Amino acid sequence: MIRWNPDRRPNGRPESAAFLRRTVLRRARWVAAPVLAFACLLAGLLMRPALAMDAAEAEVKAAMVFNIARFTQWPAGSLGPPEAPFVICVSGRDDTALAIESLEGKSLHGHPVKVLAFEHQSAFAECRLLFVSRGESHRLNPLMALLSASPRPVLSISDSRDFTRRGGMVRLVRVDERVRFEINPREVEAKGLSMSSRLMSLAIIVK
Repeated sequence: MIRWNPDRRPNGRPESAAFLRRTVLRRARWVAAPVLAFACLLAGLLMRPALAMDAAEAEVKAAMVFNIARFTQWPAGSLGPPEAPFVICVSGRDDTALAIESLEGKSLHGHPVKVLAFEHQSAFAECRLLFVSRGESHRLNPLMALLSASPRPVLSISDSRDFTRRGGMVRLVRVDERVRFEINPREVEAKGLSMSSRLMSLAIIVK
């Protein structure tokens, strides 16, 4: 009977130390690749050079909105069939809102992204994510009431002051001339959403 020996190649010859090292390194890179890709994705955004222009900041914020949604899980079946769009509703018209429009056509959780201007409450039924622009602070109370009353899980993100302390889930904020994000985990969990532990480790947690 032929016994398998992990230190021998199929031809029966012993493995060299160099060959074993190469094999271990290849396997380690294969396992680590998804983790490293995720870490680089968001950490790269957080460590960009200091922002000098509104347009550059808006692009960073739009990318962060997309990636935060990407690493947030909705309850099974709540996003509908694969052909149903993942609707990002945007309240307000500023540079960040315009940058978010460029996300249209991308894919989130296997659904095509559709960006919708949130002008009337009737549009809320389609939203999977609601972004509230900084200039919409005057609408914040009714929008928070709408989110709170909704039985559906809607991820709320804004760059408005005190957003996470007023019932919002994620706030994009400038810290030392860089864009970071706050997360209110209590609001996230209340709507049945869950966020990656690595996403949470990069966030400023608001309690």
